[in-house]
Amino acid sequence: MDRLQLIAPDLVPVLAAASPVQRHRVASEVARWVTSRVEHVPAEIAASLSGTPSPQFHQIVDRLDNEYLSLQAKEDVGECTDEEVLAAFSRARAASCVAFAIAADAGETIYEVAVATDDIAAIREIVRSSLNPTAA
Repeated sequence: MDRLQLIAPDLVPVLAAASPVQRHRVASEVARWVTSRVEHVPAEIAASLSGTPSPQFHQIVDRLDNEYLSLQAKEDVGECTDEEVLAAFSRARAASCVAFAIAADAGETIYEVAVATDDIAAIREIVRSSLNPTAA
């Protein structure tokens, strides 16, 4: 939860007090939210939250990271737009958050979602409702 401390220090003790089952539920719900919000996340990535990840799962996550890095290098020399780079960044972070959610690492999942969407308020609401599903 070290990286989460950088962007949402208030969530660190909340997650620390949660049970492993609750943290896994938080990670899954936050990851589901981001995969439905970020455009062009490969179906295999989002589907991995509902079952066993495909054998290509980690290859797809790596490919999305590499696509982002490639576009970032192209942007530096004027061969693509800032919007293209940001979209690739969000896809890569969304895929990465699913990997963390599968591993039940709620802190890293939330961090990746926050940097993918820059919507910490919505994430806080998802955390709250995931920890208190009857209150939602």
